Amino acid sequence: MKKLVMVTTSVVLALSTLSSAAFAEQATSLVNGKPFAMKGIETKPNTYVIQQKWADLNHDGEQEHIILIGTKEDPGDSYVENLNLVVQDGKTSKIKQTKMTEYSGYAPYISFVGDFNGDHKEDVMLTIDPGDDSIKIMNRIFSFAGDEPKVIFEDATKDRNYYLLDPVDQNSDGIYELVGTTRVHGEDKTQTLGFEQSTLAYDKSKGTFVVKDKTKKATMKDAINQYHSKIGGYTFIIPRGMSKQVKVYEADAAKLKELGEDAQSATYIEYTPKHKDADGKQYPEFLASFKIYDKAYYQQHQDGPGMGEVVADEDGKVVTWNTPQSNPFEPGGEDYANFDEQLKYFSSLTMSFYMNGVTNDYHSEVGGYSFVLPTGLSKQVKVSEVTAAKLKEDGDAAVSATRIDYTPVHKDAEGKQSPAFLASLKVYDKAYYEQHKNEPDMGTVVLTNGAKVIVLNAAQSNPFEPDSEDYKLFESQVELLSNLKESLTITPVDSKDGEAAKQKLKLTQQTSVFDAINGKILFSASPQEVTVVSKKKDPKGNEWIEIVTWLGNSWIKAPQASK
Repeated sequence: MKKLVMVTTSVVLALSTLSSAAFAEQATSLVNGKPFAMKGIETKPNTYVIQQKWADLNHDGEQEHIILIGTKEDPGDSYVENLNLVVQDGKTSKIKQTKMTEYSGYAPYISFVGDFNGDHKEDVMLTIDPGDDSIKIMNRIFSFAGDEPKVIFEDATKDRNYYLLDPVDQNSDGIYELVGTTRVHGEDKTQTLGFEQSTLAYDKSKGTFVVKDKTKKATMKDAINQYHSKIGGYTFIIPRGMSKQVKVYEADAAKLKELGEDAQSATYIEYTPKHKDADGKQYPEFLASFKIYDKAYYQQHQDGPGMGEVVADEDGKVVTWNTPQSNPFEPGGEDYANFDEQLKYFSSLTMSFYMNGVTNDYHSEVGGYSFVLPTGLSKQVKVSEVTAAKLKEDGDAAVSATRIDYTPVHKDAEGKQSPAFLASLKVYDKAYYEQHKNEPDMGTVVLTNGAKVIVLNAAQSNPFEPDSEDYKLFESQVELLSNLKESLTITPVDSKDGEAAKQKLKLTQQTSVFDAINGKILFSASPQEVTVVSKKKDPKGNEWIEIVTWLGNSWIKAPQASK
């Protein structure tokens, strides 16, 4: 593997006086993946066009041409050296460029264009996979507002191990913050306990980004661009920049058998072309896949074609990652360029991949409620239902209960592995609870459902030996379950006419979800059907819709939803 060399970015400004006609001619002659040449730009041998974008950076009504270039030993290499961002003004044709001295890595791409520093000019964000296991993803943000380009953000350091750095306009003021996601692991670094998010905002007085807040998320379900495979039991991040032409779907063992595959399940990522082929068709083309195989089977066939690279090995199964061998489209065409561009995001897909612990969505048929179990719960955590009859045997007057227990990894002094109580949800008759609520272990009411109440009980102490593996794991599970009540909802009951008791709305685009009317953005929801709780207007007369989410009831702006 080629080594990463990181040094301070030197920024060089070059100006030219090309005519508009010459500018247009040069702009149309550049092709992604092809050699780069432009008047006024000095390049090294084997310099190629990596990516092109057009955006009105200075808000003068004309689109600037943004070109990412770099050197490669071979045109098909994903490893790029001597990276340079070239910006050609849409009105004057003048050129600005950032020569990133000895800055190199795998699959670089322009990940976002927007205003980060509040100068009302668009900045350009560059993302790269350094090929260094100690650094996950590197990002730089450049401002082209002044006479010379300026680096306003750089995270190419080992103490900023972001799996994802996502631009989000949290207060809807047109200025973007950065939400960085890092993985929280246990003593075993392969075990994902959850994710930690840090919000970074540009501080004009300091001329740099500062951490605005840092919050551990108990679960990342429905978070921005996360994909959860219910069949495979794993999760990965779909980068924001991937084309809308990219679709993800699941295939079970039966479907795979029809296709002649021996995998137990698969998640396929495909690209649907924008343009029809010679037969007038738009057939989806394979981009990548995650597949689960029986470990013994994989070991026997791992050298066979299409078996892929192992990204997870757990419980007698392996998960493999497969990618295409070539671009199926005509070179020089829009679909050829789009297909190639998607390949640049593969590092984010594989680095963010992790196996889920317990299934996220839990529905209690007995209790009549649903909640989300945090992604990353240990396999030692088990959930079980307890009926009224069983509760009565134990001297408990609850109508039903859902119990969450932790089974220790190691045996105790008596050679046993007795489950330890983590938490429970119990349903009581409301009148009974009111009479006995001050008694020990009655819990805290988290929801009322007609004449019944749902109460939450949580472990008050850690039963294991301090500093032991079970002690640490138990503590981490308690922390992950701390927000359990926030996701608790009553399971909707159908009305007599067959329609859902609560109105449904279909989100047709990526939609910001707020903690309150005109409040803080919690996450961005992908297109989906949601349950409506209520509708209200803010002081300015804008309509807001309260919906059910995994974080509890939250709010969206009315124009972003449709029936």
